Amino acid sequence: MARHKTHQKHDNQQASVEVVKKSEVKEISWSFPEFEQHERGTAWYVWFGIVISALLVYAFWNFNLLFAFIIITASIAILIQHQRGPVQIDVKIDDDGISLENKTYLYQDIQIFWVIYRPREVKTLYIKLKSAMSPTIGIPLGDNNPIMVRDFLKNYIEEDLARNSELVRDALSRVLKL
Repeated sequence: MARHKTHQKHDNQQASVEVVKKSEVKEISWSFPEFEQHERGTAWYVWFGIVISALLVYAFWNFNLLFAFIIITASIAILIQHQRGPVQIDVKIDDDGISLENKTYLYQDIQIFWVIYRPREVKTLYIKLKSAMSPTIGIPLGDNNPIMVRDFLKNYIEEDLARNSELVRDALSRVLKL
C-alpha cells in the first residue's frame, strides 16, 4: 500500500493530508468444479428410481414416446455424470472481461451481473449477456471474497441490485442433488 503526503495551501492555512493509495487488483482468477459432486445415499437412488418410473408410466400411458425417450436419456446422463465426476474450470476476471476456460466474455457483451452470497450455502457470481439467445451464466466463487469480485466488476459493468436469490435451476440442482 503506497502512502504519500500532500501539502495544500488554502486561504493562508496549510493543511497536511495523507493520501492512501490502495493497490489496485488487476486480475482475479480461480478454478471451480464443473458441477457440485453431491453425496447420494441409497435413499436418493430409490427416490430417483421411483420418480423416473412414475414419469415413464405417465409417458407410456399417454403414448408419448418422445417424453419417455427424454426421461430415459436424461436419467442416463445424470447417472453417467455422477460416475465420471466434475472437471475443473478455470476462471479469470481482468480488464478484458470474464474468461471461463477458453471462452472470454467481453464486458461490452455483458448486460449485468449480480452476486449471491449466503454463507455456507451459496456464493455465486451471475452474468447476464446482452444476447437474447445466451443463458445467464452462474460462476461459483469458491474461496474468493465476493465483495472483492463485486467491487472489481463494478468498474466495468452494471450490477443488478434487485436480484437477491439464485436462479431456480441452480437452487433445484442443489436441493435435489442433481
